[in-house]
Amino acid sequence: LTYLLIARTCQYGFHSFLNTAATPRMMAIPGSSRPRYLDSSSDWNSVPEKSGERTGSTERLRCVMPQKRKSINRKGMERQRSCSGRSCKHPFSDYSSVHNYAHLKTLIAAEECHELKGPDIGDIQVLTYEGNHLSKGFFYEWIKYSEYLSEEKSDSRVPLRCGDAVPLACSEKGSLGTLDFQKRTAIVSNGKEIQTLKGDELKEMFILVRNTKDGPSQCRCVECERRRETEKATPPPLLMVNEWTDFRTGDTFPVSKRLIKALNRPLNTKDGPQEQYVALWYHFGNAVMGRAWSEKGKIAAAFASKKKVFSGNVGSLQLLVQIPPAAAGFDYSWVSYRKAAVIGEKEWHPVHIAFVAPCVLIIDKEGHECLGEANLREEYAQTVLDNKVFRLEGGAISEFKSCVWTALDSVGFGMTKEFEDTWAYNTIGSPFPDNPVRVKGQQNMYVALWYKFGKPIHGRAWNNNGNVECSFPYSKVELTGARDLGGQIQILTAVEQDPLDQFKKSGFWYEWRPYKDRVNDTLLQLVRCGQSTPVLMKTKDGKDLLGYIDMGTEEAAVGYNGKSEKLAGGDIQELLVLFRNIKAPPRGIKIYDDTWLDLKYRDPFPAAKNPVAAAGRKVRNDDGTEMFQYVALWYKHGQPVFGRAFPDPADKTLASFGWNGQENAGTEIGSFQMIVVPDPDILGFEYKWLPYKDVRGGAGEFKPLHVGECVPCLLKDSKGTERLGNLHVGMEKATAGFGGKDSAVSGPAVNEFLVLCRNHNK
Repeated sequence: LTYLLIARTCQYGFHSFLNTAATPRMMAIPGSSRPRYLDSSSDWNSVPEKSGERTGSTERLRCVMPQKRKSINRKGMERQRSCSGRSCKHPFSDYSSVHNYAHLKTLIAAEECHELKGPDIGDIQVLTYEGNHLSKGFFYEWIKYSEYLSEEKSDSRVPLRCGDAVPLACSEKGSLGTLDFQKRTAIVSNGKEIQTLKGDELKEMFILVRNTKDGPSQCRCVECERRRETEKATPPPLLMVNEWTDFRTGDTFPVSKRLIKALNRPLNTKDGPQEQYVALWYHFGNAVMGRAWSEKGKIAAAFASKKKVFSGNVGSLQLLVQIPPAAAGFDYSWVSYRKAAVIGEKEWHPVHIAFVAPCVLIIDKEGHECLGEANLREEYAQTVLDNKVFRLEGGAISEFKSCVWTALDSVGFGMTKEFEDTWAYNTIGSPFPDNPVRVKGQQNMYVALWYKFGKPIHGRAWNNNGNVECSFPYSKVELTGARDLGGQIQILTAVEQDPLDQFKKSGFWYEWRPYKDRVNDTLLQLVRCGQSTPVLMKTKDGKDLLGYIDMGTEEAAVGYNGKSEKLAGGDIQELLVLFRNIKAPPRGIKIYDDTWLDLKYRDPFPAAKNPVAAAGRKVRNDDGTEMFQYVALWYKHGQPVFGRAFPDPADKTLASFGWNGQENAGTEIGSFQMIVVPDPDILGFEYKWLPYKDVRGGAGEFKPLHVGECVPCLLKDSKGTERLGNLHVGMEKATAGFGGKDSAVSGPAVNEFLVLCRNHNK
């Protein structure tokens, strides 16, 4: 096959050249019968013409670059030949900068244009792409120029540029060219004919961009598969907010918009049937509901406020717009004021600003109707009638129709039940409470709360020797330990550690999401105490640690190395904070993270959670019997140590860990963790026990499951006795607790031990 490629020359232009052996590392151009390719500004490879060096190909490159011709007078002065008309043989007529004219001298003629071929072109640069979007941080994508213009402020799609030149492809003609990014004109070469394009002619052309968001649509890497699984299983977000659109009286009536119409029909007014629409206006900062209608194709409106009528030129107002229920998450209806004003649990909730809601009043015995407002707190309704304020109070308004709405999942806007968190009081140095809430992506970090002079401050707690240690930022310092903190803190707990089980029992589940998500989403409730909310923040040396955001000052702080590091302004909007999500967790999403269960010594054994057994079988004890031993993790003086957990005859959890010449088994263990396997149908990876010699150094698809430098390891002695313990890969030392000591093996002997491995590692 012969491939047409893009090259960059000293002319600040992109041109085409032919190659008989293009490789997949080059960027394909859309819609061409012959694949065409491009690369990035960071990966331009200089290649001499007629060289086979590019991307390892032994084939020669043949370049074809139509070029603007110049003539030279006898004094050596250059005279640029003018070019007029939309179709000409002068590509890059908008470019005058020539950086390397020496290569072109032999092709210069006084009054004619030629293609530049062969060695006359000199060196060119070809775009290559090594790696993938995960290692590079971006991928290349051809998008329509019109699509780029519609999202020009996007930071995720950046055109590939050299000076003002951007590569451009015409898929219909299978040709390539250059777009002048500033002048927004393009020159396309198709064979030997050069065509100038501008305006609407450019909209269907393709330009090459770097996309730093997600991955290519056909990518099959683990991250992209996970993202697609999430998108399939997660329903689209619901707006859950009323849509008020700004207008002015006298504007053209927006017939194309689905405005909320009173009673969804023409009202029976004194002047005959009239369509009236819900309108909102502000008088001295107070919300006023009234009516709007179309008068000779223009917006007209009337409002009643403080016993006065405001109509005619009332200036700016807002009209309530109907959003499709599937996108909004709720629907509108009209019910009696008596039903809408009921306090407590209900399906339909008033559309209201403060205590004011739209209301249709019955104004006389003949049943004439008019749209106005109802005050839900003071129990009155009013409207404008005959240029006067018509007002009724008390029981007289009970059957008037008020505009209400209901959420599709029966959760009411602005009326959602506010759930409460459960905090356990803990003395520093004591075991953790049941089901502590762990920080997303952190093996040993939990949400903690402390008060300083009555002010709540969130920080982090962690497990050391089975007991609680903690850190809180305060002022300019980090406070830790009983001496700084007074001995007692609180730790956030949940009824269940599994999100689905927690939702079934509590009506919500905990989710870490960006701080900015707190706005306009009534299904998310921010975990907070006063003005403090827990936040996961990156320190100056790159560590992710838990601190807090002061919502009053919009400042985040985290304690680290004895100091309080702070971040303020717009940067905190992307930091992860903790929410109560009152919508059921998405089902069917593949899980790619290990699942750890927090428990204490002699807690009921979690057999139903499917803990991971050593080698997936019973192991041999020193007395010849066999039993299951399960992977457990504990922290000793800050060092992670793997060991074994198992049930006693009463189904209570026992555990043993060996490290530093000592076995820890008994109540001194306090709190520890066990790894469990969720539903196999949603597990996105696989566990295997493999000899350490087969996986050391990270070779192969399966890699050791590790926390720090420690890996679960099944030790086996000369008698065939097997004990589940810990392998420190840096020291090449395997240990397991036995008889009050650690049974240690060092050096090459550890290569034969089985270690726990998994595929699809992060």
